[in-house]
Amino acid sequence: MNTERIALVAVTLALVVGGLATLFAPTVASGPGGAPGQAAVTTAVADAGLGSLFSVALWGVTLLFGATALV
Repeated sequence: MNTERIALVAVTLALVVGGLATLFAPTVASGPGGAPGQAAVTTAVADAGLGSLFSVALWGVTLLFGATALV
C-alpha cells in the first residue's frame, strides 16, 4: 500500500469512529439513573433536520473516502 491509500483508510476510520462517538456520547457519558434524561436529549438531536443532514453528509464523505481507498 502506498502512503496516499494508508492516509485515506486512516481518515475513513477516523470519520467512522467520530460519527459513532458523536451518536453514542450522551448515552456513554450519562451515569446510573440518567438514561431517561439523556434519551430525551439524544432523540431531540437525532430528530432535528440539521442533525440528519449532517449524518448524511458524514456518511457520504466516509463512503467516498472508503471507495477511493479501495480503488
